[in-house]
Amino acid sequence: MLRLGRHRSEGRGALRKAGMVLVAGLLLASAASVAAVEAPATTSADADADTSAGPRGERPAVRPVTTPRRGAIDFPWLPDRCYDDAHGGATRTTPCRINRFDPARPSLVLWGDSHAQQYLPPVRSALRERDVNLVLFTSGSCPPAWVARRRAAYPSCEAKNRNALDWVRRHRADGQRVTVLLSSSWSRWRALYRVVRADERAGRPPSYDDAILRVIELSHEATPPLFRSLGRLGVRVDVVGISGGYPPRDKAPCEEGDDPYRCPLPRGDVIGDEVATERYLARQVRKLRAGHRFVDTSDAYCDASQCFGTVDGLATFYDSAHLGKSFTSTLTSYFEPTARRAAGRS
Repeated sequence: MLRLGRHRSEGRGALRKAGMVLVAGLLLASAASVAAVEAPATTSADADADTSAGPRGERPAVRPVTTPRRGAIDFPWLPDRCYDDAHGGATRTTPCRINRFDPARPSLVLWGDSHAQQYLPPVRSALRERDVNLVLFTSGSCPPAWVARRRAAYPSCEAKNRNALDWVRRHRADGQRVTVLLSSSWSRWRALYRVVRADERAGRPPSYDDAILRVIELSHEATPPLFRSLGRLGVRVDVVGISGGYPPRDKAPCEEGDDPYRCPLPRGDVIGDEVATERYLARQVRKLRAGHRFVDTSDAYCDASQCFGTVDGLATFYDSAHLGKSFTSTLTSYFEPTARRAAGRS
């Protein structure tokens, strides 16, 4: 089980109970390409427009959501230059530079889907007093992946991943110190793939359309090789582990308020497929160079048996798939070790 880099808080304990919650939605397919979006909805009325777990055996739904921009409620937006208005406001496939970029100083690359973007506030805060570039390669419903050639599955996601790896390689070759921080909805992608496999074994029609199936395939086939590729490059890599979300409001009504959701829930209903996901990540990080680190923020809002809808008066969740910006902004200490590594001080 992954336990490195954990923080302990009074009343918060070890990870034990496994459960399943599928997080974040994905979609937007056109005849020519896929612009799948896992990112949170931009209005409170849309807060449940994403993938959530149903009862055991129930197929997770996939619904369209939109990319968060300035004005989105309690979710970190990116600088306007990082969005591509010519393609529906999706994040660009090129690097998103959060601070002033200086090629002479080290860089931290935050890479992943919207579960990477949700941690931008604490990562940025951890780097504030350090002379380190912060570069993002993030897109909703775009898992971090190794893409050696054009697969015609999800062009913008594949381009984003190719550009990210090329960026890391190029700057490493130029002698720059580069640290990568990977984050994704690991359990969600694995759960979606299990649904696909179950459909195949049962001879059922696919639960998802071809566009979504191709992205699920991309995650299953191309995420593990990314760890191997980064390991061969000798890049320092930290990995954000599990993160939680709450079930649909009609399945878990909350009298204390559900916009945002404020009630405590069983840990297994919030943390997706915990034990199996930790084992999966443990297998992947064996491919990395020695010294990688896991970042596990779950003990900031969960104890051994339940997770909390509010912590110190702040709503934990933005929507049923993501933690809120106000809450993640309090998690800077979890990312301080990564920031020190990126600066070359550990």
